[in-house]
Amino acid sequence: MARSQGDRLLLFEAFFALALARTIALCVPFRRLAGMFGDLGTEGPANVPPAQEEIAGKIGWAVASMARYVPWDGRCLTQAIAGWRMLARRGIFGTVYLGVSEDPEHAGKRVFHAWLRCGSRFMTGGDGRLRYQVLACFSRKEGSYD
Repeated sequence: MARSQGDRLLLFEAFFALALARTIALCVPFRRLAGMFGDLGTEGPANVPPAQEEIAGKIGWAVASMARYVPWDGRCLTQAIAGWRMLARRGIFGTVYLGVSEDPEHAGKRVFHAWLRCGSRFMTGGDGRLRYQVLACFSRKEGSYD
């Protein structure tokens, strides 16, 4: 299926956002990384204007699509960071969630998951979110992107 130029550009942006996100995840201390997402315990609105929700859906598609092909770890945290940054570039507010669950294959081991929501749309990692207990969520108050 032929993609529009806009879709191709979004995929290109997602590739670089994933590269930057992976670098951030490896190099930035978690406390600083969490602060980048916004205020602890703050969630963005459940309803956003339809145009923003449409953009969020396209960003989520682009990030998930490119994450399958990058030569580095492009799993949940990397995708959440990349999607969050792509939203932030457009002045759209999202909520990053961090969760934990017990690994059913290894009793007593914990597994962690990150996902990103904008409005009612789970952009990244949303399919697995119900298996995890939310440890923390982060969002920015309107007008606080710098």
